[in-house]
Amino acid sequence: MGMINILVVEDEAFIGMNIRRRLEHIGYHVIMVVPSGDEAFQISTEKAPDLVVMDIQLEGGLDGLETAQTLWNRFQIPIVIVTGNIDSNTRMRADQTWCYGFVSKPFFSNELEVAVSKALDRIFTDRYCKKNNYLLNQNYYHPVSDWMRDHPEQFESISDKVEFLNDLVRFHGINLFYSLAKEDSNGLHKVDSKEYFSRLIYYTWDKFKKNVEYQINIQIDIHSIDLDEKVAIPLGIIIFEAVSNAIKYAFTPDHVNSSISVKLSIKPNREHFCLQIKDNGLGFNNIASSQLTEEIMENPNSLGLYLIKCMAQIIQADSMLNGDAGTCLEILVPYKPQER
Repeated sequence: MGMINILVVEDEAFIGMNIRRRLEHIGYHVIMVVPSGDEAFQISTEKAPDLVVMDIQLEGGLDGLETAQTLWNRFQIPIVIVTGNIDSNTRMRADQTWCYGFVSKPFFSNELEVAVSKALDRIFTDRYCKKNNYLLNQNYYHPVSDWMRDHPEQFESISDKVEFLNDLVRFHGINLFYSLAKEDSNGLHKVDSKEYFSRLIYYTWDKFKKNVEYQINIQIDIHSIDLDEKVAIPLGIIIFEAVSNAIKYAFTPDHVNSSISVKLSIKPNREHFCLQIKDNGLGFNNIASSQLTEEIMENPNSLGLYLIKCMAQIIQADSMLNGDAGTCLEILVPYKPQER
């Protein structure tokens, strides 16, 4: 995205200049500070800002909320609202697609910075996903946006976030699904689990093998099940995250007989099927067999585990992680035999 261009709309000159100073201090480019909705519309037409920081109470024909709605409808420009009065009626009026955040007056510098940063995180993911239309399903990319928002310390600059999003190879499985899927008589896109997951595993190994200095034996035992996109895509993301993490972190160069196994099998009761991803590497010294805990999922260095948990929740699956001897991840998924 490059330099972030922000338009400030504030009819109190001192507050407007204060907002401008604070935004420029943290590295954003403020196009202009204007006092009215009419001027905001004119400048947006000419300058195309990435984000608008706007007071609700404005002089002139349009108030802040009306201006925000107009800017969104015409230019798709997201808005961060600044106001001294966020009552329930105002909140309801502002609870629209265009509202990317709130800041209450009076505010500290860090409050403005956090609101703008969160808004930009949404902008980055929204624009990335519009450019790559196979990510348009919000269930799949919003966890990434949420993680970026909650762990800003992982990114030293705006360009780090752009580079991060542009390298989201973790979503290759979504594209792969649609290249393999066939549409059934009900209009559902389905894929054979054995073909889909096997190809995804080999893709993952090929993507990361150049970064390791040792051989890893990849073992695949996938039962053939017809899966629709609502189940197959989240499981594909889980497989990518777990296998790539094992390749990158499970082994040391002197480890003997390094192996990663991926198994998908139907449970005897035929009410569930189980995805198991296991390695014989270092494991986790402090993780016993249990449901994934919030403490683990909130680890700022583990977007992978966070995504695994989110994808499991999407398909209403139980997720268990055992780190006693190597690492073993199990995802227990509700199964409908008639799908086959």
